[in-house]
Amino acid sequence: MKIKKLIFSASITVAITAAALFFSTSHGLAADGVIIPPLPYQNTFDCPEATYSVPTLVCNFVPGQLAQNPTGPAGHYSQITSDANFPLGAGGRGFRQWIGLVKNESSPGFDYDFYYGVGGREEKELWIRFYIRYQPGFTFGTDGAFGHKIVYLSKSSSGTDSVYFAFLGTQLVMTNGAAAAKSSGFGLWDFWNLSGRQTYSDGSWHCSEIHIRTESSLGAANGMTEWWIDNVLRVSGSGFNTGSAGIPAFTFPSNNSASGTGDYIYLDIDDVAISKTGRIGCQYPYATMGTTAAPQPPTNVQVK
Repeated sequence: MKIKKLIFSASITVAITAAALFFSTSHGLAADGVIIPPLPYQNTFDCPEATYSVPTLVCNFVPGQLAQNPTGPAGHYSQITSDANFPLGAGGRGFRQWIGLVKNESSPGFDYDFYYGVGGREEKELWIRFYIRYQPGFTFGTDGAFGHKIVYLSKSSSGTDSVYFAFLGTQLVMTNGAAAAKSSGFGLWDFWNLSGRQTYSDGSWHCSEIHIRTESSLGAANGMTEWWIDNVLRVSGSGFNTGSAGIPAFTFPSNNSASGTGDYIYLDIDDVAISKTGRIGCQYPYATMGTTAAPQPPTNVQVK
């Protein structure tokens, strides 16, 4: 397995891609209500305000199917809300997940399902771009003390393992479910404060894009992965045993270890774009996004 660690670059190249590339006007819809999103695809969560705790078709996603705690931690339910809107992007709302105090205590993420329904398929290569913001002051603790699976890629029908991208302490991690192909120990990066190695969230929006290519066949160990943060390539690796020769579905954000903050914290995601033909890129540099810090945690959280 060949792994390369990339060094921080002070310059950020802004890749602006025509918005028309990501918009689509039709979807395949199975009888059970599962959307088969066409690719390329985009969702800005510009839908009616919503709070949910069970798998329900919400804003062109099927939320919660792989979530560990579909009812949400202590009444904190996943939301589509203007409070989670990335102000520089399209639309007026975003997606908010709540993370609890113990392992796997998080409200549902949302799913893309390529396999079940009209035009079902398994994708071998994907680029997934999204804007992400953790609550101000949130901490992962010391290196490796806390993990949060940001993108969880399901295994194929003949696969042996799933693959996920996660934050682990101050590390960026790509691993399969059996940990047979793990990137822990490289791709170290301070996601929270670019001025020093602190682990507290700066409360600002960041652009994240992952690239995954599965093995050509099970056991071929020729999968590869890349991960950009704020348009800078932080992780690049090849020769991975992905445990699957196709991707039927994925969920994000997924489950967590433990928040370690002593309180429930939120995570916002907005302006999601998916491609199977090449990089999408970040439309806004970090210097601009740094002015969009979140307010302090809301006091009027809806509890059911």
